[in-house]
Amino acid sequence: YLLEANSYVRRLVLLGREAVLTSTFSDALGKSADGFAKMEHLVGDNSPQQAKVVAAAADAKCLELWLTEVNGLAMTNRSDEATARVKELVGEKLLVAVRNKLDDFLKEEERLDGLRLNALNGSWREQNWVIGIGLGLSVALGLAVAMLFARDIVGRLAQLTENVRRLGDKKELTQPLTGRDEIARLDGVFRAMARALREREQEIEMFIYSVSHDLRSPLVNLQGFSEELNLSCQDMR
Repeated sequence: YLLEANSYVRRLVLLGREAVLTSTFSDALGKSADGFAKMEHLVGDNSPQQAKVVAAAADAKCLELWLTEVNGLAMTNRSDEATARVKELVGEKLLVAVRNKLDDFLKEEERLDGLRLNALNGSWREQNWVIGIGLGLSVALGLAVAMLFARDIVGRLAQLTENVRRLGDKKELTQPLTGRDEIARLDGVFRAMARALREREQEIEMFIYSVSHDLRSPLVNLQGFSEELNLSCQDMR
């Protein structure tokens, strides 16, 4: 925008008012001031860079005042004075000063951008490592929980199987399974069934004892009947 304003003034001095648009000059100066204000706001967290923008803006302000003065001379038919001021190359010198300060500012911004990019890449790498480690730990924890859960289930099923074997051998059952899961409920149902079977066995044994005691006789047919009944009771057991 400063280049545009400077070019406007040079054309105005060389070609006259008829060859330029007055609105172009004021628009360029306004956009230049807005641009420096935005730059200063963007680097508000970096004092050295903000100082460079302020210094460049000060030189730009000086250039704007000089351009405004020359523009005023040219617009009031004092073209000779305006031409003399242009030949002094004050505008070019101020423009070079602003450009040098902005170039220094941009170089520092590029260096800072490189540092920020490296820091960002390092942060991404660290984040990826953390995610990878967290994922590995999650998988390991899941496997450990699964193994413990499987071991607990296998142990409980083995105890239930042992109780079935003990029931067949007419031995005492192990301690009841704790918990409220399906295996614990199955163990409770199995124990209730085992108690019912033992009660039936006791009733059958008492019945056999009573029959064998009451019907004991030298008669062969009664003895045979008793043996048959005894065999049937054994089958029932």
